[in-house]
Amino acid sequence: MKILSLYSRYLLYTDNLKYKIHYLFTRKYKEMDIRLLIVLVPVLAAGSWALYNIGRAALQQLRSMGS
Repeated sequence: MKILSLYSRYLLYTDNLKYKIHYLFTRKYKEMDIRLLIVLVPVLAAGSWALYNIGRAALQQLRSMGS
Protein backbone atom coordinates (compact mmCIF):
# COMPACT_ATOMS: atom_id res chain seq x y z
CA MET A 1 0.00 0.00 0.00
CA LYS A 2 2.78 2.38 0.92
CA ILE A 3 4.65 1.60 -2.31
CA LEU A 4 1.56 2.36 -4.33
CA SER A 5 1.06 5.70 -2.62
CA LEU A 6 4.71 6.64 -3.19
CA TYR A 7 4.39 5.69 -6.83
CA SER A 8 1.20 7.69 -7.22
CA ARG A 9 2.89 10.69 -5.59
CA TYR A 10 5.77 10.29 -8.00
CA LEU A 11 3.39 10.21 -10.95
CA LEU A 12 1.57 13.30 -9.73
CA TYR A 13 4.87 15.11 -9.21
CA THR A 14 6.21 14.24 -12.65
CA ASP A 15 2.92 15.15 -14.32
CA ASN A 16 2.92 18.47 -12.49
CA LEU A 17 6.56 19.04 -13.48
CA LYS A 18 5.81 18.20 -17.11
CA TYR A 19 2.90 20.62 -17.03
CA LYS A 20 5.07 23.39 -15.57
CA ILE A 21 7.82 22.84 -18.14
CA HIS A 22 5.26 22.71 -20.94
CA TYR A 23 3.70 25.96 -19.69
CA LEU A 24 7.07 27.69 -19.52
CA PHE A 25 8.08 26.74 -23.04
CA THR A 26 4.75 27.34 -24.73
CA ARG A 27 2.79 30.11 -23.09
CA LYS A 28 5.42 32.34 -21.54
CA TYR A 29 7.85 32.47 -24.43
CA LYS A 30 5.18 32.89 -27.08
CA GLU A 31 4.05 36.04 -25.33
CA MET A 32 7.64 37.21 -25.14
CA ASP A 33 8.15 36.56 -28.85
CA ILE A 34 5.08 38.62 -29.73
CA ARG A 35 6.30 41.51 -27.60
CA LEU A 36 9.74 41.23 -29.12
CA LEU A 37 8.26 41.35 -32.61
CA ILE A 38 6.18 44.39 -31.71
CA VAL A 39 9.35 46.18 -30.65
CA LEU A 40 11.65 44.96 -33.43
CA VAL A 41 9.42 45.37 -36.48
CA PRO A 42 9.38 49.21 -36.42
CA VAL A 43 13.10 49.32 -35.63
CA LEU A 44 13.91 46.99 -38.52
CA ALA A 45 11.62 48.91 -40.87
CA ALA A 46 13.29 52.22 -39.98
CA GLY A 47 16.75 50.70 -40.32
CA SER A 48 16.04 49.18 -43.72
CA TRP A 49 14.48 52.44 -44.94
CA ALA A 50 17.58 54.38 -43.82
CA LEU A 51 19.97 51.87 -45.42
CA TYR A 52 18.00 51.97 -48.66
CA ASN A 53 18.09 55.77 -48.85
CA ILE A 54 21.74 56.07 -47.78
CA GLY A 55 22.77 53.28 -50.14
CA ARG A 56 20.98 54.91 -53.04
CA ALA A 57 22.66 58.27 -52.33
CA ALA A 58 26.05 56.58 -51.91
CA LEU A 59 25.73 54.80 -55.25
CA GLN A 60 24.80 58.06 -56.99
CA GLN A 61 27.83 59.74 -55.44
CA LEU A 62 30.13 56.90 -56.51
CA ARG A 63 28.78 57.06 -60.06
CA SER A 64 29.30 60.82 -60.21
CA MET A 65 32.88 60.45 -58.93
CA GLY A 66 33.66 57.88 -61.60
CA SER A 67 32.49 60.00 -64.54
